[in-house]
Amino acid sequence: MQVIPASNNNQLFEHNDDINADDMIPLGQGLAAEVDTSSAVSMALQAGQTSLHHTKLIHASFNNSCSERRIGFGISHIPASVKDIGKTPEYALLDKGEDR
Repeated sequence: MQVIPASNNNQLFEHNDDINADDMIPLGQGLAAEVDTSSAVSMALQAGQTSLHHTKLIHASFNNSCSERRIGFGISHIPASVKDIGKTPEYALLDKGEDR
């Protein structure tokens, strides 16, 4: 996996919805804007290891050449007052408190 250090301090980037039958992520999740990758660094993960990083951190993993599949799991904690305004509907569960 490669990351661009401190890129989570930048603005939120729009994603493109490139549909690829060979990709397990339904909407591709590529960035719509050109990104300067000259500062990208490798963050090697061994089998069974986990990466925890900020949602806005620009990151990429490339083709999986292993016989085992790669798993991604995203969690975001946000206040219940936040409203979804994106093109693709998101789903959420209340994990604490009360949704007024």
